[in-house]
Amino acid sequence: LRMYIGRGTKVYLLPLRHRGQVSFDITALCPDGAWSPEVSRDDVLATVEGFDERLVAITRGLDMAGVNVRAVYDIDPVETWHSDSVVLVGDAAHSMLHHQGQGANSAIEDAGALADALREASSVREALARYQAVRKPETDKLQAISRQGWSEEEIEDVFPGQKPADAAPKE
Repeated sequence: LRMYIGRGTKVYLLPLRHRGQVSFDITALCPDGAWSPEVSRDDVLATVEGFDERLVAITRGLDMAGVNVRAVYDIDPVETWHSDSVVLVGDAAHSMLHHQGQGANSAIEDAGALADALREASSVREALARYQAVRKPETDKLQAISRQGWSEEEIEDVFPGQKPADAAPKE
């Protein structure tokens, strides 16, 4: 996985070895909040302006007919994940932006913590409260981290040494 970050944009190159392909993903802030925002080639090129020329060249060569444009959303931390007999796990409890790759991992960890809590507690109600007490502090941290890194100041805080191309020293 290669990730490039700058000016409100994250660009990823992710090998898909099982398909013999590479996923090229651009995540950027977008004023169009629709599920499938209208994005032109010029919009995408403007988004990667100032990045490494190789990334710009990949973007320039994209077949826009084959490009999926989707909105990504997260949720604010949910205070209570359970009732006396129903519980939220995974994205239902703590949806976060995808660029950390922690959504599925967190859901799996939720399942393990829930199984442990159900095995150890004397009631379902106690187990669900125990599960939330164990998992919520961890997922709250991951949700907060997933929301960082969009401004140049946050990039330096979250990803030290990773500077946008236009802020990098000129040779």
